[in-house]
Amino acid sequence: AGYRCYLPYMRGYGETDPDPNDDYFAVSLAEDATGLAEAFGNGEPVTLIGHDWGAVATYAAAVHAPAAFERIVAMAVPPTSVIRRNLLHDPAQLRRSWYMFFFQAPLLSEYALMANDFALIERLWRDWSPGWLYPEWHIDSVKGTFRTPGTPRRALLYYRCMIRPPMPSQKERYRMSFDLLTRHAIQVPSLVIAGRRDGCLGIRMYDGWQRAFSGPCRFEVIEDAGHFVQAERPDVVARRILDWAG
Repeated sequence: AGYRCYLPYMRGYGETDPDPNDDYFAVSLAEDATGLAEAFGNGEPVTLIGHDWGAVATYAAAVHAPAAFERIVAMAVPPTSVIRRNLLHDPAQLRRSWYMFFFQAPLLSEYALMANDFALIERLWRDWSPGWLYPEWHIDSVKGTFRTPGTPRRALLYYRCMIRPPMPSQKERYRMSFDLLTRHAIQVPSLVIAGRRDGCLGIRMYDGWQRAFSGPCRFEVIEDAGHFVQAERPDVVARRILDWAG
């Protein structure tokens, strides 16, 4: 459709260097996204699209540097402020999110993630996108990324940095991240996309989504799709993005 697209690894994944300070906080993800936008945007604001942790980075970046982005698209994760409000009223979501708490345990969770050729990833995929018959090459590609030495630990640090600072020296980065994700309305034009059958974050988690935005926004639910909505219904998702972007 005439767009130039860049698909970077997020920090700590695959062939990217590890952060020397184990900094995988949302504010750092926002800084990464802003840096990429400035590097590739040729002085113009860009469209930032993110899924899952990429969605967290997208929301944070839109608050951190709104002038860098013409619009944003966030998939499969509502704004953190919305999740916080809805979680108290949805015990079923707490059960879905068991892995968030399990991943707080160092060493044990890394071992569990890597056991039996990363069987836990396949279990989570089945739970998060029920009925999706993903191609074998897709899961093999994901496992290949996680086989890069150090990637499992860094991937789990995302979850630990979200819930509490792993080290006392990181309290300020944690506070900055919490502020970015919960205390500011997003003014950048935004499209939020969710799969109706998402088994990771249920559709009720989006209730009241409008409160997180002060600029133009739209919420789209994709039928017959789960958590990996962009992989399960790629043509539909692409059309929704292009229609919204004009």
